[in-house]
Formats: sequence, structure tokens, C-alpha cells
Amino acid sequence: MKCLTIRQPWAALIVLGEKQFETRSWQTAYRGELAIHAGMGIDKTACRQEPFKSALARHGFTVDNLPSGSHRRHKPSGRLL
Repeated sequence: MKCLTIRQPWAALIVLGEKQFETRSWQTAYRGELAIHAGMGIDKTACRQEPFKSALARHGFTVDNLPSGSHRRHKPSGRLL
């Protein structure tokens, strides 16, 4: 299985079905299951803007409770969603 690292809130919005498309500058022939890895970075400005704020709120998320790796005590890492 392949994995794609995406910053929050985009990773959560994809997993929740609120974001259907993600584009990259590179091509791939891969087709199949894809794991979404929420990187440590959070775009806090986007989390506070519509329509993203409402989409996150529908699922109980805010900029303050999105899954990320920042809660780790030791070496920071992201989280697989």
C-alpha cells in the first residue's frame, strides 16, 4: 500500500470525505488503496476559513483537535489516518 503525506486540515478532510481531489505535480501509474498520513504541519489559517471550518465542525474537529504528531513527547512525527 502506498502512503501520501498531507498537511492538516487537508488530510482530515480527505479521510472524512469532505475533500475529493488532491493534485500533485508528479505523475503516477499507481492505482489502489492509499493511506493518508497527516504530517505535523497544520494550516491554521485554512482551518478558520469557510468552507473548511464548517466541514471540520460537522465531524467534531477544530484547529485545536486535529490529529497531528505534535503531541508526542519525544521525536515528533505525523500520524497515519
